[in-house]
Amino acid sequence: MVGPLAIVQLEYMTTCRHWRMLVSAPVFAGMIPSNIFKDSTNKTQSLTEAREKNTIVLSAMINVAEFFGLRPDLNCAKKVLYFHENQLEYPKSCNEAEKSKGQSSFNLVYNQIISCFVVDEVYFNSKYNMTTFLEQIDPFMNKIPKSSRPESIKRASIEKKCKVLYIPITAPLYLEPTGTRSENLQLHVVWAHRWEHDKDPEMFMRVILELGCIPNLKF
Repeated sequence: MVGPLAIVQLEYMTTCRHWRMLVSAPVFAGMIPSNIFKDSTNKTQSLTEAREKNTIVLSAMINVAEFFGLRPDLNCAKKVLYFHENQLEYPKSCNEAEKSKGQSSFNLVYNQIISCFVVDEVYFNSKYNMTTFLEQIDPFMNKIPKSSRPESIKRASIEKKCKVLYIPITAPLYLEPTGTRSENLQLHVVWAHRWEHDKDPEMFMRVILELGCIPNLKF
């Protein structure tokens, strides 16, 4: 089940971040085949079989509650949510901060919190990502007037599902000294992020310029 969902994501998730998060659930729900839990003989799997054999992994960019509300036939699968970033800690540019004041900004955060309640397991790409999200859940929910605030939505209800799952890296993080360093050995610096404010490309360029001032350093 991970495969079909990933393909849909690659085909569609190319629009503005706010629109991706607000409208992706019905798009995904309409693109995933309705017979996804049928075996090779076209027989529908039992609820137990579907849960044992199928896991749906969703990005935190999607409203998971809305997705499964539109596709109740997928509810029997194990549900996993993965955060590569969270809206409670997502840095905004000056323009974004101005535009996001009010209901739209609230909805993006609230959708991620509610999504955690729907799934069985929640994974984050770093401890920092997980910690900043969990620490801000209760303060965020306290913004809702007490008469309307859902008391069941608290950090404690979500935290027990959360774990850190780092992005796997197979290449060595550094080179072991060999004692036979070549004069032609060059330092390779890779920028693996978007060129947007939240990735701080200005800092990257400052580091590159400083490296360029180091005598005899080739990169």
